[in-house]
Amino acid sequence: MLSGWWSAAPLHARVRLRVSAQVATARLDPSCGLIEAIDDDTCWFDVGASTWEYVAMHLVLAGFDFQVTEPPELVDQVRLLAARLQRAVMPTARP
Repeated sequence: MLSGWWSAAPLHARVRLRVSAQVATARLDPSCGLIEAIDDDTCWFDVGASTWEYVAMHLVLAGFDFQVTEPPELVDQVRLLAARLQRAVMPTARP
């Protein structure tokens, strides 16, 4: 049986974290999602939330490299967030 507020959330994703399950477990609150080891250097993170924006921000704030392959809505949201962050550090044109 899944537990934690994330399991009752309307939106769910499975994301590959580029960090060991041990490190992820030590840094992420267990109520945020389920962590499952893939190998010594990567793990799955099953996460849920009310919006894709929240999931994307939660992944960024976790501080790990990650890979999102589905659902398409989360892929799109991560792309939008990446573009916004890129624009934030672009030099501005001066007249």
